[in-house]
Amino acid sequence: MMPSKLIDQQHFATLRFDRVDGKKKHVLTATGLTGWDFQQPKDSHYENLFELALFLKIPNSEIEELFKRMVFNIVFCNTDDHLKNHSFCYNEIEDKWNLSPAYDLTYSLNPLLNYKRYSRALGVNGKRVDVLLEDVMQIAQKFTIKNPKSIIVSVQHGLDFWEQKAIELNIPRVIIQSIQKDFVRLI
Repeated sequence: MMPSKLIDQQHFATLRFDRVDGKKKHVLTATGLTGWDFQQPKDSHYENLFELALFLKIPNSEIEELFKRMVFNIVFCNTDDHLKNHSFCYNEIEDKWNLSPAYDLTYSLNPLLNYKRYSRALGVNGKRVDVLLEDVMQIAQKFTIKNPKSIIVSVQHGLDFWEQKAIELNIPRVIIQSIQKDFVRLI
């Protein structure tokens, strides 16, 4: 993640990753690279995103980072994880693509509403609802992710940190509890 800060305890600010020394870097979203319609279920699933990363010859460490981001989006209920929220940066000097830094990672539901069910923007193992550990493990197996359960556990450690920060920021308890009920513990 790029350097960031909280301004006046209300506004999150981060440096742009697509600019370096005042020059624009060549960055394309998964949709921009492929023409996939991010609103079409046939295109919008993590398997396509992993296949694209492999096609671009993204280093294995970044494939594992993509897996970690998928897990994060599931655990922290970021259902707005569509194909325009995953990008790749082209390095002209080395003539290679890399996974961009993560962006637009947020709880995307209204905590004042009581959702019975919600659907993910990107499918996981053919599912947009009720994604389970076995679905995540299928992705891990298909894309040769090493130690997927330890990645899942490390992401889930953030759940307690999230609650601590929410309390420090004086977010009302009812909102904290409403958001937490949508979080998913895979393990």
